[in-house]
Amino acid sequence: MKKLNSHGFAGVELALILVGVAIIGGVGWFVLRSKDKTNKTYETVSQSNTSASTASTVYKFTELDVQFTLPTAIKNLSHKVVELQDEGGRPADVVYLYDGGLTTLAKKCADSGDFKYDKENTNIAALTRGEGTFKEKDFSTSVLLKQLEGFYISISYPNGSACASLNELQNQKWNVAVTDSQKAFEKAFKNTASEIK
Repeated sequence: MKKLNSHGFAGVELALILVGVAIIGGVGWFVLRSKDKTNKTYETVSQSNTSASTASTVYKFTELDVQFTLPTAIKNLSHKVVELQDEGGRPADVVYLYDGGLTTLAKKCADSGDFKYDKENTNIAALTRGEGTFKEKDFSTSVLLKQLEGFYISISYPNGSACASLNELQNQKWNVAVTDSQKAFEKAFKNTASEIK
């Protein structure tokens, strides 16, 4: 009769158990290490997004004594001041706004139409300053943009489109881009405008 080994685990069985424990330990170590790297990546991304959102450009309209935080949606905002008469016949500085990010699109419009590109025709809005409190009944073409202490800023928009292309798709692209730019400007101005002190 053959005797059975009663001394416990055989060498092969012990080796298999050690390999299994090593595999489980290795997988666990890999998972933990990957999780730590992922958390560090999220922290880095979160920190970079936070710093990017806090970095902002203040745009000043010295003619109107007002400043605001420029939205990222508007590229290369510029303005031109023209002295005109307000709706009451009084002289008033009108500040015409231009979004430089729309220049390429405006030139494409001109190229696909029967007109020459002219920056003067591509303004997205016009601002005026009034003293006191804005009274809507006194204005037919402009609306209140922001009431500040002792004065207000009103806004009006161009009549018609600066893109008179024969290509209807080009006209639509222009109109959508201008509307988006106007909305971005208006929202940023309403939320961040303040008097230059």
